[in-house]
Amino acid sequence: MKNLLLFLFLIPILVQAQMKPEWGGMGTAFAISSDGYFATNNHVIESQEFKTNAEVILVRVQIKEQVYVLNMKIVAQDKEHDLAILKAVNYVDLGTLPYYFSAEEIDIAEEVYALGYPRVELQGLEVKFTNGKISAKSGFQGDPSCYSANLNIDHGNSGGPVIDDKGKVIGVATSGVVTENSTSNYIVKTKHLLNLAKTVSGLQLPTKAVEVEKELSKQVKKVKNYVYMAVVFSSAEMFEETFEMPYDENVDITPPTLVPSKKVMEETPPQPPVEETVVTTPNNVATWTTPLILPEFDLMDVKKGDNWKQELLEVFANENINVIVKSKSGMELDRFTITDYITRLNLLKSYKVEVLNTDINDAGKVERLEVNEKRLR
Repeated sequence: MKNLLLFLFLIPILVQAQMKPEWGGMGTAFAISSDGYFATNNHVIESQEFKTNAEVILVRVQIKEQVYVLNMKIVAQDKEHDLAILKAVNYVDLGTLPYYFSAEEIDIAEEVYALGYPRVELQGLEVKFTNGKISAKSGFQGDPSCYSANLNIDHGNSGGPVIDDKGKVIGVATSGVVTENSTSNYIVKTKHLLNLAKTVSGLQLPTKAVEVEKELSKQVKKVKNYVYMAVVFSSAEMFEETFEMPYDENVDITPPTLVPSKKVMEETPPQPPVEETVVTTPNNVATWTTPLILPEFDLMDVKKGDNWKQELLEVFANENINVIVKSKSGMELDRFTITDYITRLNLLKSYKVEVLNTDINDAGKVERLEVNEKRLR
């Protein structure tokens, strides 16, 4: 599945289509367990106008330099405190979390920081850091379930963690009020997230204090790997129309450190063998030559050529060369090694792949390939 750069849905979009309310949204989610549970705001995954949950919920996870998009399901909601817990459809192992959860409240003037994805259409896909101090132990109109803080929280930060310098998650960023002279941001207290987690069978949030780096920058460097972009759609049809690709709720990109559990594999019905897909030019000739400057190749053509995989690998300088999937506007959507992309080519059926750019070394081998994938209607 493409690494979905869902800039268009930073602010919830409401569209009427054939009398059916269609909407999309975006926010932040963060890991609350090592095995694929995530927390976010309820308003990220539920339309406040139509009072309906999203049908498609995706979380963009980055591990080292590789980006993956995981399908989520809702396992718990607390509408009163604007919280939701999600679980990855496929089993994942994220490792030990570098923070912990405590119902103990902190005091006014204590320093905290937040991580999230505000306004990615303007600020990009890198997680953003903001820090400040707790200004009150109550929220909007004295709401005791929240803190007030002078953090720089914006659209897209919703659902992200707020953490103190001891590695304790003190709450979840939820909302803000902007006036002419001031800005107040509100944080749902962690005790409400802990209470919600108790309603989920098998979920145990880490509550034991963790050892953290003394330097805040080093602490944040670890924590940011567990804070993710969350994107939602009201329906699979809206997802497919937006990205011109099929939606399968049981499929996501699974790197070596995010492998399906034995139980998941046992529950998954046997799949028919994937037919090999030949990469062809528009003239139906299986041609991979150096340098690779094909304008496009059609994956709908008759599949042939027993050795096409090896022939394709020989065009590249080595098996770790990057294939970068881009949108028509030039935005990077995903990135694969050529070996991983060959696997992807086996799965792509109703697509044309247009080569946008190649870097060729002195030996005539491809060192970098940029492509655009277009769904055929």
